[in-house]
Amino acid sequence: MRKLSKLIIAEMEIEGVPCNASALEEDGHIMELMLEEKGKKSILGNIYVGQVENIAANIQAAFVMIAPGVRCYLPLSDVKNPVFSSGRTKNTPLRPGDMLLVQVSREAMKGKLPAVTTNLNFTGKYLVLTTGEKKIGFSKKLIQEEKNRLNKWLEEEREISPREYGIVVRTNAAFLYECGPGHMQQTSGRDCDGYSGGVYMYFCISEGNKSRRGKEGALL
Repeated sequence: MRKLSKLIIAEMEIEGVPCNASALEEDGHIMELMLEEKGKKSILGNIYVGQVENIAANIQAAFVMIAPGVRCYLPLSDVKNPVFSSGRTKNTPLRPGDMLLVQVSREAMKGKLPAVTTNLNFTGKYLVLTTGEKKIGFSKKLIQEEKNRLNKWLEEEREISPREYGIVVRTNAAFLYECGPGHMQQTSGRDCDGYSGGVYMYFCISEGNKSRRGKEGALL
């Protein structure tokens, strides 16, 4: 039986600071909670050309500048298949001065720097395109019958080798049961989802990044 989900959005004050809060509730339990200071522009999910400032081997992290005065934390464990703008190959360790694409995965909070990752995610209504993992996966909320059916619609994607991106099928894709694979591909293209729009967006950003060599802090 599918769990019932509900998105709750509210305004509240935390230690005197006005905040917007959003929470995902499933069967009466809060599964995800996100807080954002009211009036503050969020950079979460933004993709930048970042420049590696230095490597901290003792904490297995790099510090990356995404804009003047904006320093971010990049765990080295997150550096999978990075997209460099300096013509470097993906299989070499990071070094100070490297320019690469990063996506903000966590806002600055409680004195901590914003966190970034080289695993870029392009989220659509039914699919998520990723650059870190090159596999095809499914939301854990999909039941096995739904996964089996959706998996047949992705056979064409599985035949692409080598593929420069991975795909995660979202829970919303279960809705496509009644529509058929043709509708999935048509809708995906229109909504910049994984099949065409997301793939096109990835290559546009990847190629556009190469023209921004030496331009740290460019928001893509």
